[in-house]
Amino acid sequence: MTDCEHIKTSLKKNSEEFLGHKFSFKAETCDICEAVLWDDVVNKKFQIWINSLYKKHADLFVVQPRFTKQTLDSLDQEINSLAFSVNRAVVLRAMSYVYIDDICTLPDVAEHAAGISVRPAYEYFDTGPKRPVKVRVRPHHYLDLLTWSKLTGLSPARIIEKSTMSMLALIKEQTDENESYQAGKIREMMRSILRAA
Repeated sequence: MTDCEHIKTSLKKNSEEFLGHKFSFKAETCDICEAVLWDDVVNKKFQIWINSLYKKHADLFVVQPRFTKQTLDSLDQEINSLAFSVNRAVVLRAMSYVYIDDICTLPDVAEHAAGISVRPAYEYFDTGPKRPVKVRVRPHHYLDLLTWSKLTGLSPARIIEKSTMSMLALIKEQTDENESYQAGKIREMMRSILRAA
């Protein structure tokens, strides 16, 4: 297929399937390649629609990552170290927020995080029988998970698993001053998100 510059467009009725529900909208559509050109207006309508879908069918936004006993135990220790009460699902959600939005984008932490999955601390959390944990995510975060899913080829549940185990491994494996600093930074990012939750 050749690159189309979408020079000739018309306003057409379109629809997108999302979680078994249909989002209908009008948008400029290329008359040549039929690409639907989303703009700020369509994006805003989609945000309103997806939030409405969440209010009516929150169960559609439940992701079920699977964790080992040692991962859940370590997660519970992190929760107990907080100065306020919060449930496990909220912390799992926060960990995936922090991992996607911060860990993968901060140069001083991202380089270290990239290699964590082959280190002993990560293997410790990943080895053994696993059980599912239900995590309801908000629409904007669900969209982030879907984007990361397309980029990585991992399911949204697997992204939450990997982000949780990576962050716990980064916290557990504090072998030098720099890693201790990174663990503190991770905990502070999580606390900021949890305070706002």
